[in-house]
Amino acid sequence: MQRTPDEELHSLYSLAASGNGIDNQEALRLKKKLADEFRRQLTIGAPSNDDEAGLRRLRRQLLDGKVVVKLFLKHALHAKLYLAYRDDPNNPIIGFVGSSNLTIAGLSKQGELNVDVLDHDACLKLQAWFEDRWNDRWCVDITQALAELIDASWAREEVVPP
Repeated sequence: MQRTPDEELHSLYSLAASGNGIDNQEALRLKKKLADEFRRQLTIGAPSNDDEAGLRRLRRQLLDGKVVVKLFLKHALHAKLYLAYRDDPNNPIIGFVGSSNLTIAGLSKQGELNVDVLDHDACLKLQAWFEDRWNDRWCVDITQALAELIDASWAREEVVPP
């Protein structure tokens, strides 16, 4: 989760003690901020039937445990890591490291830099790096909250009476 330039400046010049740690109150604030941002994104544009079906499918996947979403709060992360597991005894993991977000702009419109990692030992190190962050105390599971946001949005299953 990236901070706005204003937040960065405020943090840099704040007179308050700024230990490099995070506490429960800050974690809850950041989690609420993300939820508010996702809720806002659901109100942009004119949704299509495909958009509605996609959000409903995501909701089912979230509730079924097929997709788990966590928010890493300990510090900002910018570079991206994608690990692809495959049934290949010679190369069971491929890593992709770089700056591309899984967005339209990140994948097609912006100049991004990415590298594929095929070396098995390097991929195991990338996997360990990921798991260290995924299992960190300040990596908060927001899966249920995202499903609830979809349930409260225009894409919910039940029809809302006028």
